Amino acid sequence: ISGKSGVKPVSVGRPPAETVDVTGTGYPASSTIQLTWDGTINGMPRVRTSESGAISASFTVPVTAGAGTHKVAAGSWGR
Repeated sequence: ISGKSGVKPVSVGRPPAETVDVTGTGYPASSTIQLTWDGTINGMPRVRTSESGAISASFTVPVTAGAGTHKVAAGSWGR
């Protein structure tokens, strides 16, 4: 996941309850980034960026996730 624009979705095709690791670059330094799952923040972590604007986080695929591909995105919190 990367992008100075704040959001660049990526597709995730993992089964429910599996852990997904994400990394990203190009975010404002020392800021808070919110991950989203199919456009919602429910159950998704907020991540603090490094001094270089990088993020690293893990989350669990929601147990309610249906079969198929889902979108994970990251954007500045409060936007």
